[in-house]
Amino acid sequence: MTTGVFRFALMSDDLTISLNEFRALLRKAFEGIYGHSRDWNALADLVLWLEYRGLDGLKMFFDAEPLLNRHSFKTDITYSEMETVIFGNGNSLFSLCLEAGDILISKARNQGVCVMQLNDFSDLEIITATVDRCVKNGLSAAAWWPDRNGQAAIAFQDQGEHEPSFYKIELPTGFESLSFGTIIADKSLKNIRERFPQWFSLLEKEKVTASEINNKYLAHLDNGYRINFVDYSHLSKLADRVLVEATEQSRKGAGE
Repeated sequence: MTTGVFRFALMSDDLTISLNEFRALLRKAFEGIYGHSRDWNALADLVLWLEYRGLDGLKMFFDAEPLLNRHSFKTDITYSEMETVIFGNGNSLFSLCLEAGDILISKARNQGVCVMQLNDFSDLEIITATVDRCVKNGLSAAAWWPDRNGQAAIAFQDQGEHEPSFYKIELPTGFESLSFGTIIADKSLKNIRERFPQWFSLLEKEKVTASEINNKYLAHLDNGYRINFVDYSHLSKLADRVLVEATEQSRKGAGE
């Protein structure tokens, strides 16, 4: 029998897994939560994108998990010709990031530009992944949001660039009480810079370049991903829901 001391040692160890192993585990975890009601492949890739660039994607997922388990949450969306405003009612942006990105990209493609305001969401840094997603869909994008230290963060990426650039900046004059995030998709980053010069005139602090972000990603590809045993076990338990539900259906004659 395993002793309590030995069990504690096992639980404290880290595991090193490959990108493919991590993606497969995340996909099964989201399938265990949602079944076929949401795109669990895209959600898994969102966590991977954030985590492999040092943006704590796994922690955001675990923090948002109680909300995700409810499968529904209240949001309010208002539209105008050039701007979309989404009210998150205190929820994590993780819960709506993919859908918000779909709206942003669709409107920008149809109209040439779309400005989206994200009110009353936590984990606003997730929109960095949406900036990258816009570029992969043939657009340029920029986003800014308040951080937890009374400053702001800004991420931007032009067409053809492989990774966003990321800065921490002082809040511009007139935005000292900023409480929401903004993301803009346009045909060119030049257009965004000209329309919102106050945000691009302060790029002088804690810059993380696109190449630095990409190097973090490449390091994970080369060395694997280190995950602690507790987090790995939790993901495995979520993934096990898929097997449990399939077994119960089989007993009812729904499958083999």
